[in-house]
Amino acid sequence: MKLLLQLSILLVSLSVMGQGKPQPPGSSNSGSQTVATPKVPTTKTTTTTTSNCVSGDCVNGYGKQQFDSGYYEGFFKNGMPHGPGYETYANGYYLGFYNNGKREGFGNFGWNDTKDLYRGMWRDNLRDGYGYILDGNNHLKSAGVYRNSKITVNEGMDYINNKKSTNCTGNCLDGYGAYSWSNGDKYNGFFRNGRRTDFGTYSYPDGGVYHGQFSNGSRHGQGSYLWANGDFYIGGWSNGKRHGKGIYYYKNGSVKHGTWSEGTFIQ
Repeated sequence: MKLLLQLSILLVSLSVMGQGKPQPPGSSNSGSQTVATPKVPTTKTTTTTTSNCVSGDCVNGYGKQQFDSGYYEGFFKNGMPHGPGYETYANGYYLGFYNNGKREGFGNFGWNDTKDLYRGMWRDNLRDGYGYILDGNNHLKSAGVYRNSKITVNEGMDYINNKKSTNCTGNCLDGYGAYSWSNGDKYNGFFRNGRRTDFGTYSYPDGGVYHGQFSNGSRHGQGSYLWANGDFYIGGWSNGKRHGKGIYYYKNGSVKHGTWSEGTFIQ
């Protein structure tokens, strides 16, 4: 059975947050399911069995599993989600990276009823590392370093309180802030010693938006990129180029998955 994957991206005003809020592939309405109380995702991804596999290679490749509570589509290794993928739950969805069946690395989790969105780092199925939470109106609720799915210090208070200094809103020295350049570039994310660090969102004048990790000012590590034409990529990056395993969702609904090397798709 072939799934028509379509990634609808809701672009919000750059003057508010400068960040696009993704919705699940295959749906134009991330709130189509509701639950009474959203719960932080802390359980292990459902163990793969061959009977759950409805398309592709769910052992060592790219495939789709169907479960009572939703589905997973993405890369597998030894029968477990491994690499970038997408999973739906009764209370929300996850779009991001896995390591041996667990959410680990960069990822987004959206709750269906509150429309809250966490975007940031994960480890062992828990929010761990730099990240932030947006509410249903795309307003920042918290930003900082998470441990065991709890924020250690909310570094986003200066931004929430609209503290401004020159081209910065928030704390662009040591904390969370938004910085705008004269050429139209905008960055929302974390700073240390006045430098972009670890994780954030970079918006370009041509309409492109990157969410993910940085190194020495370049897209490097794990992240996603939304083009102005609606195409969307999530996967590995190296020195600003797509590199490693990734998934490319075209606006028309088709999908390309495999490995990139220095920006070129190789298989």
